[in-house]
Amino acid sequence: MKPAGLLVFVASLFAAVQLSGQEVHRYPGTDTLLGDRWGWAIAEAGRTGASEFWVGYSIRRLMDEDSYILSDHAFHGSAGERTSLYDLLQIPKPPGLGRNNGYRSNEGTGIFKRMKDIALLFRYSSVSSGDPSIQEARICDMGLLTDLRKLPIFWIGMTNDDQSVERLATLYRTVSSTIVKKRLVEAVGIHQLSDRVYPFLCAVLKSKEPDDVRKNAAFWVSQQRNPAGLQLLMDVAEQDPSTKVREQAVFAVSQIDGDGSTDALITLVRKADNTKVRARAASFSTTSPTAPVTPPRRNARRVIFRLMLLAPFQAPPGALADTTRPGNAAGKRSARRQDAPRHHTSAAAGRAWRTRQPPATP
Repeated sequence: MKPAGLLVFVASLFAAVQLSGQEVHRYPGTDTLLGDRWGWAIAEAGRTGASEFWVGYSIRRLMDEDSYILSDHAFHGSAGERTSLYDLLQIPKPPGLGRNNGYRSNEGTGIFKRMKDIALLFRYSSVSSGDPSIQEARICDMGLLTDLRKLPIFWIGMTNDDQSVERLATLYRTVSSTIVKKRLVEAVGIHQLSDRVYPFLCAVLKSKEPDDVRKNAAFWVSQQRNPAGLQLLMDVAEQDPSTKVREQAVFAVSQIDGDGSTDALITLVRKADNTKVRARAASFSTTSPTAPVTPPRRNARRVIFRLMLLAPFQAPPGALADTTRPGNAAGKRSARRQDAPRHHTSAAAGRAWRTRQPPATP
């Protein structure tokens, strides 16, 4: 055996490790193409006989220091079964950033930014079909606790935004589950450094996909800071065949910074031909055409990412149509509004936000 081949063989022997009952396989090669690494993970899962497993990789994202991203099903299992991905994968944690070494995003605001490692995880199963197919997708801050149900994980490392978005778009075209498609839209939307994000979201929003998928696309269009996004959302709010998608487009308009979004909301209040759309726009502006308009809360994006994908969470007071149900204890929260994606909610001016703190990392 050649020395190079021996090195690869030895690396493959140590690619799988056991940590607290969790089987971890790491990509042993040096290939930088995400597609090739993904192919290795699927082939290796077949070689080891895994009928259900995870494939995962990470990207880096600039975020507020006190904001987190975690899928709503990541808290599956007891607290003792959860661990951070840093610990599970035995990856060194980056040094903490504080006031002395963080990046201050706006002088005087006390808001600090840091690059965070965000994992994208995909649960495959071949139990029913014989061929592995994606059953679940998760987005997870690698420093938070999560549970992978003791299933093997094939970790293929870190990648850049362009390769990640390309892979997610490919997966989107191959899956049929609405729930998985919603999560893939969210996964594409969190990328900051790829020109492929906005075209993908626009295509989904204009497509004939289920309303829940298109609603997610509408929200993430608002987060891209693309000048064309506001007009696209206005067109959807005024013309889309689905009332639910139109209402969500109004919410998305309210999440865009700048006076243009305020003017757009006023226009919808005055001219939209749908009563629900006008009411939705009015909830983010002043209903009287002559009264001064209070702009939407401008730090809503930061709050949204603090809340994003954390479920359950407490919605802001007044964000729910009905906060109690007959026969239930007073003050008990009702189900979320059916017209809002599960990971974010209304950001009307003057409402106090309350968030659930994520579990502390050991």
